[in-house]
This record gives sequence, structure tokens and C-alpha cells, in this order.
Amino acid sequence: MSFKRAAIVGVLALGLVAAVVAVAVAHHGGLSGIHHHGAHAPANGQATAVHTARAGVAALGKQWNESIAEATTKLYAGLNEAETTGIRRVADLKYGPHDQQRVDVYMPEGGFSELTTVVAYLGDESSRGGRNVGNYAALVGSDAEWSSGAEDVRTLLTWLRDNVEPYGGDPHNIVLMGHSTGAAHVATYLFHEPSQLPSGPGITAAILSSGPFEDGADRTHTPLALVDSYAGPAVPILLWSAEYDAPAIETSVADLYAKLCRKYADCPMFVQWQGHNHGSTVLSIDTADTAVTDGIMRFYHGVIDHR
Repeated sequence: MSFKRAAIVGVLALGLVAAVVAVAVAHHGGLSGIHHHGAHAPANGQATAVHTARAGVAALGKQWNESIAEATTKLYAGLNEAETTGIRRVADLKYGPHDQQRVDVYMPEGGFSELTTVVAYLGDESSRGGRNVGNYAALVGSDAEWSSGAEDVRTLLTWLRDNVEPYGGDPHNIVLMGHSTGAAHVATYLFHEPSQLPSGPGITAAILSSGPFEDGADRTHTPLALVDSYAGPAVPILLWSAEYDAPAIETSVADLYAKLCRKYADCPMFVQWQGHNHGSTVLSIDTADTAVTDGIMRFYHGVIDHR
């Protein structure tokens, strides 16, 4: 299947809570707001650059902190230098009452062949390189409750349903992605009915990337705990971790995978991205390292083509 038919409108928004940035993807050539390099091997020069970046990630090991985040960003900076063309951006649209709840909408100038709205929430140090524009402490201090991230997700989805159609997006076909802290907030939204829209989740599918699904002072309201009591509609999920994620993240993702398998007697799609760490999976999008982007597109088409 050619990915060149996919046209996806997306949003880039700074969430009120949890250092979340909702990143938009909109591109006439694939998954994006980001350029999609296609489902083929990179050219020799690009392949060498990808190998160098992956080798550097491996040398950093199974850990994640500010210095590792900076080093990972530098490794992928050289793979992400080409400027994306053909994309129109509308910036700083407010989607909620807080001043930081603003959204950027990206759309292909050439129009759409397929209408989908894709939103990605990115957390902590994992989304450097222009995608993360804030952090949890700066935004909410100590006032956030466990459900605040999920409530921000609902606020953004409400805005999208009312406002994304004029930009070319389908308000009834939304794919929600969360990475790191953002994955925990998306998962909380997915498995806590009071945090959802009145009609339910209101999304077509979800991608949960390297999330700390059992972190939090209130252990009874972590995403892992919420799965047990959730009785609302289920949505297709792509769940992943990275080879060089910290062990606590790998365990958290594995625990959520096992719990969902038992709950639904049907396991979600799961990938462990070899050669990647906690941040490089996200940083590899829009580069010659196409493995993650191609995996997202396979999941996307697997869901959309069978709706």
C-alpha cells in the first residue's frame, strides 16, 4: 500500500498539564506535519547517518536524564535538517481557558485525499528539538491532580470536534498519541470514563509510547490501576517501548500490555523499537530513520482501512 495517499491534518498544542505538547501531523505525502520518507531503505549516505545515530544511542545505554536527552537530540539533529515544504501552519489558537492551552494546526497546501486528525502528546525531555515547549513544573507547579492530564486531553478533543473541520481535519476520526509523560495522560483518559467526552473516548485509535503507566503519588489512579475498573468502549492501541528505555519504563509498558491482553482476551499491537532509546523514537520522526514512522503508518492504515 502506498503511503502517498494519506493526508493527515494535525495539531501542535501545549497542554495545561504535564509538559505535554500535542504535535500535529499534516502532510500530503504521508504521516506528518513532518516529512515522511517512505517505506523504503534510505540512500547510502542516509543509511550511514542512521547507523551512526543508532550506534550513538546504543553507547548511551539504558538510561534517561537531561544529559542523555541532550546527547540524543544532537545525534538526530543531522538527520532532521531538511525543511519541510508544502505545509501551512496556523499558530497559537486557544483550545482552553489557560493561557498555555494553545494549539498550532498544520495542513498540507495541496489539499487532502484522506481526512484524519492526529494529535501527539509528548512529555518531559523526550520531545526536544522544537516539539516540547514547556514542562510540568513551570505550568502547574504542585496544584495538578492525577486526572488533570486526562482533563486537558478532553479539553483539546472538545476543541478539535468543534473547530478542526474548517482546517481539513475530520472531527470524528482522531488518532491520539502520547509519549512518555504524555502517554500516561492519554492512557488515563482512555481508562477513566469520568475524564472522557460525554459520548466516550471520541477517538479512532491511540498510540502509547514509552509511558510511566504506574507512576504517581496516588497509586489507585495510575493508568495500570484504572484498566481494572474501566467498563467503557475500547479503542485500538499501538503500544511501544524502546530497546534502550530505562528498565522501569520497559516494565511499565510490559505490564500495561499484559493487563490489556488479559482484560480483552485480545492483545494490542506492541513493538519494542530496536536501536532506540526513550527519546530517539520521537526524534527519528521526520528523518531518514523511518522505522518508527513506517510502524505508525502500518498501524494507522490497519485501523483506518478496517473502519
